[in-house]
Amino acid sequence: MSIEHKIKIDLTNSFQKLDFRKYAQIEIRESIDTCIGIIKNILKFTSKLKPIKSIFDISQKQFPDTDSESSDNESENMEIISKMEIDEFIERIVNYLHIDNTLLVLSMMILDKILSNKFILTENNAHKMIFMCFMETQKFYEDESYKNKDYANVCGVNVDELLLMEVSFMEIINFNMFIKDEDFQNYYKNFIQLWRSC
Repeated sequence: MSIEHKIKIDLTNSFQKLDFRKYAQIEIRESIDTCIGIIKNILKFTSKLKPIKSIFDISQKQFPDTDSESSDNESENMEIISKMEIDEFIERIVNYLHIDNTLLVLSMMILDKILSNKFILTENNAHKMIFMCFMETQKFYEDESYKNKDYANVCGVNVDELLLMEVSFMEIINFNMFIKDEDFQNYYKNFIQLWRSC
């Protein structure tokens, strides 16, 4: 076998979509509750840290819309979202984007990657960062995803801001959304144990 042929096979194997759904053992409700518990614990831990300003701050609006009616709707939407507790916001994401059990766990793994890259999740940036984890996971692991306008409406931002957040997010994660099958299995086992211990 030539080296070019071996590289082609390796690349093909690397880019195949993994079927993580075969590991699903708990219902979506339990996954949502576990996810919310993990995030609340992180936020409890980081609540005493001084927030660092970023594109993901809940109060940060990067691009005012030229269309005043659209801008008013987005401002109102963002105001409603900024007042939501994090558990309400996660429920909103799961419901509007039709996130299933597996995507939820994959999103938590992506959040772990973000946090391991020294990003500090706080009350001020949790909504937008968590949303980006769900959105990018869905875009990466699903064959079909929503339009950016739909994602922006769920998050309460305009499309320009969503695109800026997406670029920042990908830079933080070093453009690496890939998760190995064995890593998912190990994480999922821990996720189930965490759920059972709650």
